[in-house]
Amino acid sequence: MYCKKLVILLVFLLVIPLVSSQGAFECSDETRLGECNINGEVCASSENLLDNDLISLSSDERYLFFGMENCENELSIGDENIGLIDTGRRFVNEFDGFNSNRGIGLPCDRNYLGVVSSDYELYTDCNFCGECVEEILEEEICPDFNNDGDVNFEDYFMLSDSFGKNRGDSGYSSIVDLDKDGGIDLDDFFMLADRFGEECIIEQITTASILDIPLPNNAKCFRASLDKEYWKLPECEKYYNGNKHVCPRFYNPVYDTEGIFYPSACWAEQLGVIDYQYGLSDRMLQFISDLWYTSKLWNPSYKVKIPNVEFSYVGSLSFKVGTFLRSTLWENSTKFSILDFDIDTHQDYGFVISGERNTIKPVHGERVKALLIFIMHDDVYPEEILLDWTKKYEYFLNNDIRKKQLVEDPIQYDIFPVVIDPPLDVERISSTHTSITFEERERIYNAAIEEIDQNDFQLVIASPVQFDGFGGYQGYLNDMTFIFASLHVPEPYSDIDKQRGLNSLAAFQNLFITISHEILHDVGLAGDHFPMGYGTTYLDYPGQNVDSLTGKERVIPEYCDFLGTSPDYYAVELPDNLKIYVGQEPDWLYKWESPSGDCLAYLHQNMILKDYDQDGEYEIMHKNNLIGIGLQRTLGWIDIDGDGITEIVDPNPYGGLEKIPNENFGKEFIVFENQIIHSFSIEEQLGEVVIGDCKFERIRLQDDFGGLSEGLVPLECEEFEQRIVNLYKGVKYSWDVINREYGRILLAKLT
Repeated sequence: MYCKKLVILLVFLLVIPLVSSQGAFECSDETRLGECNINGEVCASSENLLDNDLISLSSDERYLFFGMENCENELSIGDENIGLIDTGRRFVNEFDGFNSNRGIGLPCDRNYLGVVSSDYELYTDCNFCGECVEEILEEEICPDFNNDGDVNFEDYFMLSDSFGKNRGDSGYSSIVDLDKDGGIDLDDFFMLADRFGEECIIEQITTASILDIPLPNNAKCFRASLDKEYWKLPECEKYYNGNKHVCPRFYNPVYDTEGIFYPSACWAEQLGVIDYQYGLSDRMLQFISDLWYTSKLWNPSYKVKIPNVEFSYVGSLSFKVGTFLRSTLWENSTKFSILDFDIDTHQDYGFVISGERNTIKPVHGERVKALLIFIMHDDVYPEEILLDWTKKYEYFLNNDIRKKQLVEDPIQYDIFPVVIDPPLDVERISSTHTSITFEERERIYNAAIEEIDQNDFQLVIASPVQFDGFGGYQGYLNDMTFIFASLHVPEPYSDIDKQRGLNSLAAFQNLFITISHEILHDVGLAGDHFPMGYGTTYLDYPGQNVDSLTGKERVIPEYCDFLGTSPDYYAVELPDNLKIYVGQEPDWLYKWESPSGDCLAYLHQNMILKDYDQDGEYEIMHKNNLIGIGLQRTLGWIDIDGDGITEIVDPNPYGGLEKIPNENFGKEFIVFENQIIHSFSIEEQLGEVVIGDCKFERIRLQDDFGGLSEGLVPLECEEFEQRIVNLYKGVKYSWDVINREYGRILLAKLT
């Protein structure tokens, strides 16, 4: 099979006397030297030697080059540069050969290089002369016209129906015109006969269908927020017991025999499904993949085989509220995209929102230099205590990431603590001043780097130390990540009064819980915190009443027993001056016994002491922000596609990921011509229509206000190949409209 390039001949050899004269410099069919005939043949002294990026020359030969279109004035062969003569129409030269088997730098869009000879002949030259008639190898033809995988009588009958027809005739089909000569004749029949009875697989043109979304009926009833009172609706009766969901808000998806998605086995059974399997069905994966592939208004699209899919019952009260599906794809270690399909949010059912995001540093393979600034609004801790405890809890922060981010080089944080007095014009945190302004951030940072005498940090953590502090959030300071995390205690630290000392330690642990949470935003957690909650609930004690496989309620274990078995809690040795021994428990702590080691309660922030290793000394139990498997998938920290490679380091993530850039990216304004801007869903299918070689579905659209529109959606058509994708009833699309003489073409888009 020759490679075809549409090329126009570059040289009239009459411009420069390059070779010995032969008549009028013509070939046998009167094609002039350096010209092409209609069969894609060049009249030349030898065949074109330019097949690839390497060229073999000989010192025994003389060579001719000619080229045109966007030319430079030199031909480069290895280290040799050969000047070219500009004739005004083309660039040419003749030169003595030299022994070479080296790379060649072609100066023009269209190039010829051959051996000089006194004889001129016609040479087939697809690379120079233009679009040649494609050479068809019979063994590469697969005459499986109905795509059933076999060449059989069904294919024979399809060819027979068009036999004798030519392009333009009624009944002519290009599908059965195997040699592409514009007519269905014996040549096509013999090509079919040669493969008759064989199996064959060929790359097919993209085809699409209009499908149903693989969600159960009334999926809006999964919404757990109380603001809509769905438990009062008859269609939601199966989902509620009074005003409480029948099943916990737990996510471990299953699917039934039709591929319908349910967020847990508990929900499948509650809705009447007996036969189900764990995981995501092919239908659900295809649905999300199709949403990713559908063209977007602003954002890129993706071809993806095995996308990540998470589920929200309630969302976040401070951000996105409601029930939705979310898919997150990591393109590389700093860039990811999010796609939401709204089941029941403020935008109601069927809206799709996507967005591309970046982190300011790679999310793995980095040792992040972090500056932790303690701003002493109140004299609560000695400086040496803050510095010492920081290094101890830095270890637990990094160790937790090492356990959860399953790569050889997980991101780690080197924390440099510094204690400063509040700089001038930096207010303490209060009900009227709940955050640190940008100007205050700069004053705090400048004071800290002056104190520590370093200024090469990637992360800044500002921690106001005060009795009445509160809060935590993540933002930015110039080109650094900025985290606010309050350290607040009920009373000052004491190394003599164990109650005050341990409560101060509990407050410090709570600071690192906040820091470990806000750091997650630095590595890709969206601002709405989804799906963080599944880890913080079901890896911690409050979620132990839910079975981790089925999502059904179960008997909850004792809290102290749970702390002895949880892999997400650390038993931290108490400082020597604050140690408490078994049998010497103070009366201000509540004790309960456990086979895994006794526990003591009633510390600040509900921290627990436990004789974890049963050595007669209590440890304080510490957790970072708990990271469940849903968040691991969302952050790309584990394998999703089953190849054993964590997605953020997988060279072929999600079973195959191809980014399709958006042509509108970077434009400040788009002029919409003949485009329906509003969101319209497919209201009704009116039947398939075949026009020429294209297959369409005639559909009727409807928006939320009752507006209707009709048109043709391409299901199979080479002209619209890049926009053909499965569409789904219930999804609210925007539509590009292209008017053709045979009707209005509707091409779907998403936000």
